[in-house]
Amino acid sequence: MTASTPRSARRTANPEPRAARALVLAGLWTVAVAQPLFDLLGDHPAFFLYHHARPIDLLLLAAALTLAGPALLLLAEALLEGLSPAWAQGLHRALVGALGALLALQLLRPLGRIGTLPQVLGAVLAAVALSWAYGRLAALRLFCRALALGVPLALGLFLSRPAATAILAPPPEPVTLAPPPDAPAWTTPVVMVVFDGLSLLALLDETYHVDPRHYPSFASLAARSIWFRQATTSHYRTATVVPRFLTGRRAIDKRRRDLEHHPQNLFTVLERSHRLEAVELITALAPKKPHGDAPPAGERWRDLASDLLVASGHLLLPAPWAARLPPIDQTWGDFALAGEAAPSGRGRSLAEVARRERRVKVFEGFLERITASQPPGLFFIHSLIPHQPLRLLPTGQVYGMTRLRPQHLKRLPDLPPTFHHSIYQRYLLQVALTDRLLGRLLARLERENLLDPALLVVVADHGESYRPGERSREPFGHPHPQDILRIPVFVKLPFQRRGIIDDLPFSPADLLPTIADALGLTLPQPVDGHSALAADRPVPEHWVIEAEDGSRHSFPAIWPEDDSLDHRLGIFDWDDPQWCLFRFGPYGHRVGRPFDRAAPAAGLRFVLDDPDVLERYDPSAPYAPVRISGALRGADPPREGRHLAVAMNGTLAAVTQTLLLDGEEAFAAMVPVHTLRRRRNRVELFVIEGPPEAPALRPVARAGP
Repeated sequence: MTASTPRSARRTANPEPRAARALVLAGLWTVAVAQPLFDLLGDHPAFFLYHHARPIDLLLLAAALTLAGPALLLLAEALLEGLSPAWAQGLHRALVGALGALLALQLLRPLGRIGTLPQVLGAVLAAVALSWAYGRLAALRLFCRALALGVPLALGLFLSRPAATAILAPPPEPVTLAPPPDAPAWTTPVVMVVFDGLSLLALLDETYHVDPRHYPSFASLAARSIWFRQATTSHYRTATVVPRFLTGRRAIDKRRRDLEHHPQNLFTVLERSHRLEAVELITALAPKKPHGDAPPAGERWRDLASDLLVASGHLLLPAPWAARLPPIDQTWGDFALAGEAAPSGRGRSLAEVARRERRVKVFEGFLERITASQPPGLFFIHSLIPHQPLRLLPTGQVYGMTRLRPQHLKRLPDLPPTFHHSIYQRYLLQVALTDRLLGRLLARLERENLLDPALLVVVADHGESYRPGERSREPFGHPHPQDILRIPVFVKLPFQRRGIIDDLPFSPADLLPTIADALGLTLPQPVDGHSALAADRPVPEHWVIEAEDGSRHSFPAIWPEDDSLDHRLGIFDWDDPQWCLFRFGPYGHRVGRPFDRAAPAAGLRFVLDDPDVLERYDPSAPYAPVRISGALRGADPPREGRHLAVAMNGTLAAVTQTLLLDGEEAFAAMVPVHTLRRRRNRVELFVIEGPPEAPALRPVARAGP
């Protein structure tokens, strides 16, 4: 080659070796994609526990995150190299630039206020600059190859993080416990249920007792157990509260919820005397890690990949784009279903939502394992009911939410009050399901002749608040923190048949010593809590809860009977159990009652989202199309807050208000499942005008297909 040969030709004649390109891709992929994901997942063992991850799953996932991406990129280069080495070199530089753009987007994310376009332009400029410099600077190419040294380092660091050790770490030696020969622990079955997100105030009537008409199972349990009515959660995060229930300790690192860090817990204390059946969802405290409820490997990996894809989008995309993705902070998995079902094929079908909605199925599987035996059983379940997502009916059937997308929730404080009431309505529907599941648990124990002799514990980790303009789960600065902090705690002692209301303070750390006291056991290691059965238990005046930023906040240990219940009791018509949750808002009293049709609403038409699902409804299906949504057409201009009524098969079944979503006057309303018919269902929409005492219901014509 002569000295006059162009530089571009010299670069083509001396292409970068494939092994060197592989090192570059592996290093840049690790820095731009794998390591950020490892950082996101490493401190959240709940993500892997929720997906029933086994050690082999975790190891394969770690390997796939670091190696699969670079391998696919290198394969694309190799295929192109067979056609033209120059094209392959060009693709390689383009891939280097693309990975640089992903890294630049993450670096620019804290500058989200500058807007989406500047972030994207910055990433594009970074990609062009890196690609250009990479082709011309040997030192930069050498540096990019050296980044490959970070691949094993990233793997090693991730496998040492709490999320990995919770799955990979072998269980330590069990706590040595020698109960007295006559201790009831040897013969007493123990059943413990943690319901996630169940507020005590959701269960109470105007007398501050459990409402027997709407929650008969909880009322039945209260009538034969000790109800700690002043129980207050010690945190608003499940990952902190559940370990406190099980260990009796108040100092809990939410990232360290495994047996290695808490060798003394409910499971190890009773391991020698009981047959363990535990369904842990975000903890790994049981000495054995049964996977009987885990889905098949293919389904498990498909769901895991789906959630990782959503999490990657939140991590790698500009903040405004990431806001359009399903949220990842409402639950520990199934992120893609947080938006539930969408119309016209724009999301997952109701059948797919029902397939992946496993909360009721997990509880049913738990019930099947409750049997009388010797040694007695320790049966534990942490149930993600009535926690979000809100898509379950009291029947256990799934419904979709077709119009509201995650980005719309940012407008929550500005939305009409009826919208807030509808969210609370959906939460209380899942509370009603919780009561039904508790009833099935009590019936199962009765059939197995375990209800009388068992020590039965039913608790919740935290509550929820659904008041307009207020946060749902953080109590700090909340006008009604008791919505979130007051939790139900019921302890039925063996052979207890008469209810007792205990109005002294109770916190989650008190539960383990209370259980030990009821069983006649002495815990081998000290705990922070105190037995609530002890006559001399301390009575604090306040509880201190630490926020995520380290600030400490004080709350009363004994809550007064104030106006906290007025919100729930004042929204709905509780006199009619069949219709109560569907009667709210200024026109809610018309729901379920005869009505007259006024003159049609001139110029308006409405369209329904996914109307076909109403045409093929089967009451025996695991899903029910009870959330009716669509849009009004013909309004000039569209306006928010228009009052509407929805009739199902001739029965006035719901009231709602319109929302301006993406330029449309949209609506959505829940109708009772008992208003649906098999197969064909007829939906009518009305504009409501006039005063609540004499409303005029003006029919809206349905637009053609």
